[in-house]
Amino acid sequence: FHGGSSWTRPLFTSVRGYAHINYGYDEELETQFEKDPQNRVINDIAPQDIYYIYRQGGHNSYHLSDFARDEAGNEYDRVAAFVQSQAERGQIERGHIELTPRWQTDYTSLVRDFLHAGNGTGARK
Repeated sequence: FHGGSSWTRPLFTSVRGYAHINYGYDEELETQFEKDPQNRVINDIAPQDIYYIYRQGGHNSYHLSDFARDEAGNEYDRVAAFVQSQAERGQIERGHIELTPRWQTDYTSLVRDFLHAGNGTGARK
């Protein structure tokens, strides 16, 4: 899911869809779109209409994009090694884990307070 992008099916097929790569396929797709300036339309969104918050970093989790790309294509191996080292240090649980989804931060209140303070005139990718 690309929370900051949307495109038509004809545009997607005109660049032959996603590249057959393991890492950075979203950036590669956007690069293909940008080759034709007619394809690039940026529409601001009002802060109160934002529906998706992408959290990355600072929450004791990780994402593949946190690991620098290398030419050898070892990103997944490096993620596996990272997770293994966390497990060995007792930083993540092992075995059967019952999930209890929740946010540790009240993002709803943060966004509400931000909007009530009159902050933000629009968001851009």
